[in-house]
Amino acid sequence: MGGRVLRPPPLPDSAGRAVAGVLTRTKASCLVRSLVLQSWHAAQDRERDVVVGARRADGAVEAHAWLEGERNDGDFVEMVRRPAGIRRV
Repeated sequence: MGGRVLRPPPLPDSAGRAVAGVLTRTKASCLVRSLVLQSWHAAQDRERDVVVGARRADGAVEAHAWLEGERNDGDFVEMVRRPAGIRRV
C-alpha cells in the first residue's frame, strides 16, 4: 500500500482535535483520513498501523480503512496493514 503523507507542522498534541475536524469537514475518505492521522500520531511519537479491511454486504464487497485501536464498525475483515514505524518524512 503506497501513499506518502507529509509530516505535519510542529504543533502540540492538543491540536489533534483540529486535525480530525479538518478531515471531517473536507469529507476525507477513510483511507486518506487514516493515513493523515497515522502521520499525525507519528509526529506525536505514537505508532498506529493503518488497517484496510473488506466485507460482503448485500451481495457487494465493501472496503474500509481505520487506525489500529479504533473501533471496526461493520465486521470488516483485515486484508492489509500499513505498519506504523515512526515516520519522520
